[in-house]
Amino acid sequence: MGIGTRLNLGLTVLALSFATGAALRWQRAIGIAGTATFSPIVPTAVLFAFSPDSALAAAAVTVAHDPFRLANKPAVVSYVSSLVTITPPQRAARAAAPRPALAVRAIIGGPPWSALMDGLPGQPPNTVVNPGSVFANLRVQSITSDSVIVQGSDTTWRLSIAGSGE
Repeated sequence: MGIGTRLNLGLTVLALSFATGAALRWQRAIGIAGTATFSPIVPTAVLFAFSPDSALAAAAVTVAHDPFRLANKPAVVSYVSSLVTITPPQRAARAAAPRPALAVRAIIGGPPWSALMDGLPGQPPNTVVNPGSVFANLRVQSITSDSVIVQGSDTTWRLSIAGSGE
């Protein structure tokens, strides 16, 4: 007999012994379950923690006061709570700064260009500006022969010479 045949024979014997043990345990379990007696549960008197009359009375009071306004009528008493305090958001406390009315009066020179501008915060009219100049939160980005680009915190302006039609 070869080793494969012996292994097959051993595994078969092992499987049969497990099957026999399982069948015996099954028979024993059926025998135990068959001898058990069941006694039906008979309900005793139902005890209430409250009387049914008090529940009906509470329901009548609830319906009479109409807590959810089922008829879609406004409440007779207005809602005012001294506990509720409304604080404005932090952003509302700080008003947004108005946007300046920028104007280019003239562009001077050749490369590099300069410009005369009005409306810059804290500066007099006809202030000379160069690329890179900063006034409050406004920065002059670039100046060409016909326009000035100014960058603000949330806006970019492309300005041409005032009165030129652009």
